[in-house]
Amino acid sequence: MRYYLIAGEASGDLHGANLIAALQQNDDSAVLRAWGGNKMQEQGAQIVKHYKHLAFMGFWEVLKNIRTILTNVSFCKKDILNFKPDALVLIDYPGFNMIIAKWATKLGIPVQYYILPQAWAWKENRVKKLAKHTNFRYVILPFEADFFKLLALEWGVNHWKDIPKQEDVIERLKGTDFFSRIPIFPNTIKFLHMIERYTRGRWAILSTPLKGDEQNSSKHKDIWLDNLFGYAFDNDFNKKRFYSAHKWKWATLYGERQNLLIDDRPTNLEEFREKGGLTIRYQANESKL
Repeated sequence: MRYYLIAGEASGDLHGANLIAALQQNDDSAVLRAWGGNKMQEQGAQIVKHYKHLAFMGFWEVLKNIRTILTNVSFCKKDILNFKPDALVLIDYPGFNMIIAKWATKLGIPVQYYILPQAWAWKENRVKKLAKHTNFRYVILPFEADFFKLLALEWGVNHWKDIPKQEDVIERLKGTDFFSRIPIFPNTIKFLHMIERYTRGRWAILSTPLKGDEQNSSKHKDIWLDNLFGYAFDNDFNKKRFYSAHKWKWATLYGERQNLLIDDRPTNLEEFREKGGLTIRYQANESKL
């Protein structure tokens, strides 16, 4: 995914750096562009504006630099549009970030607010604006979570969710038919036609099963593949299927002929290349053919 992050202070740079490290652990394809500082840059974000050039404290300093602030707002909007993020992540810095949040939601850009401003100290109408102009809000202090849960009940809305850990999500998927219900993207069918044509039919499926649920997840991946082949070709069409968490084992045939892996996870591709294979990164819901 493509992430655009905005942190305008030193504390935001620290929280942003920790967030980026976590994002990269869970999203190997993360592309990160940010307003922040050295810590976010060290974690791999491309820094557009350094927070040292953004911090204006007090009424008179803000007033003196109003043109610079407005120029920054204008530049930020254009940069976001050019970058086309999958998620806009705002980190504290409410004076600037709430302007961007209001603008972004009107355009349908998903807005995530991480490290909320001290909303519990705001007037109620300002808290409502925060709810209105952001899609997801993440807090780090326990009493803030309780505060927003109470507000959600008071306003009659039920969009507050406690976010599960990755391990919990994996546990919930075990034993389910999740992998047989994944949508089939139009590009996937076109992609298969292209592979069948260019390889003259000499290709196979190599997929990673869900850890701890290998047999069940592989069974439901088979169901999904049967449906896919039926849509793309016909019901009699089939290909060999291999399920393994170690795709690098297929990098070469008998230690000689190179195989080609087309995959969406950079770690799989890197391991495959290290073992002598060839790779192409492709993701059906993002990549162009």
